[in-house]
Amino acid sequence: MKSRSQDIYGTGRADPASDKLNPSGKIFIPRTIRYTPAGRKGWPSLVFSLVLAVVSMTTGFFVAQRYLTPTGEMNGGATVENRSALVTRTIRTLHEFNPIMDFGTETELLADELADLTPRTLPVQGDPPLDTEWIKQAAYHIVLAEREYEDDAPAKALEHYKKALEIYPGMQGVQANLGLIYLQLKDYPAAQRCFEQATKENEPRQGVFNNLGIAYFQMDDFEKAQEYFEQAISQDPSYSPAYLNLGVLFKEEQRLSEAADFYRRYLEQKPDDFKAAQTLALLLLEQEDWEQAANVLFTIRQFAPELAPVHFRLAQAMLGLDQKEEAIASLHYGARLIDPRKALAWLARPDYDKIRGEEKFRELIQHLSAAEDQ
Repeated sequence: MKSRSQDIYGTGRADPASDKLNPSGKIFIPRTIRYTPAGRKGWPSLVFSLVLAVVSMTTGFFVAQRYLTPTGEMNGGATVENRSALVTRTIRTLHEFNPIMDFGTETELLADELADLTPRTLPVQGDPPLDTEWIKQAAYHIVLAEREYEDDAPAKALEHYKKALEIYPGMQGVQANLGLIYLQLKDYPAAQRCFEQATKENEPRQGVFNNLGIAYFQMDDFEKAQEYFEQAISQDPSYSPAYLNLGVLFKEEQRLSEAADFYRRYLEQKPDDFKAAQTLALLLLEQEDWEQAANVLFTIRQFAPELAPVHFRLAQAMLGLDQKEEAIASLHYGARLIDPRKALAWLARPDYDKIRGEEKFRELIQHLSAAEDQ
């Protein structure tokens, strides 16, 4: 395994080997050197020595108060006090910034933080030990994998997840994420294998069963897909995605009544999903359940009146209920929301043949045709 070149925990610390003040990387102890002036003979020298002694004692007192106080609390490091030598020793780490403010008698021991260890080679047999080095290496790849996935780079995320599993193959929680990546890459058999493995972990969530159902659905194994969607619901009856997915599955199998039922149950929990509501309306129109379709479309129009297709579909439901004036009014409203050419395409559908001879319908066609020519 290659040594990583960055610290995923964002410490921003420099590499000890690049410390220009200590290129050897060895621990050193700075020591102070004290100079003693040579003695002088005679009374002038004696008087001068006494004055110097008084000044030295006074200065020494203030120095002792200032610099010989234990500094552990101020510097945040461990201290060792040697009172006989009147010297305070502290310990600092190699990466700390220690500006030289003034001279003193303090001696510092320099410790290595051990933050830049080179990863060892993976063992040939068995998993690596559960120590901080390997845990950090695995976490490094997990963090980068999640970041790449969020940045819409699934292939890069996949590589980092694989590297994390090379360190700890039995790590739980990774297989479900791998399955999501394979779904995004449209490798559905690989996604199915990952989700199958994730279901065997401790207390798999309902989302794992739901996603496993999606993998089977994409492989056209509708029976297996239904089984896992239903298992997700049995685990959590309020889990809405599985209701929608069952609706999609039954719609694909042309089981329209069952599909509509599951779309209704989904919309009970997610009433603001207008896309799903429009699909439900289409299912009801296909079954010629005009009244229920109209109710759904009225609700959508109330909250999203800017959706032009809703007005055209509502006109279709109104015609099914033999309410021609309401149908033409809906067509007028919808036609104002889109380009005239698109509106004419809608009106050309056979769904509106029942009112094609109506005067207001012909006026709408003429108006749109004139607007298209401009």
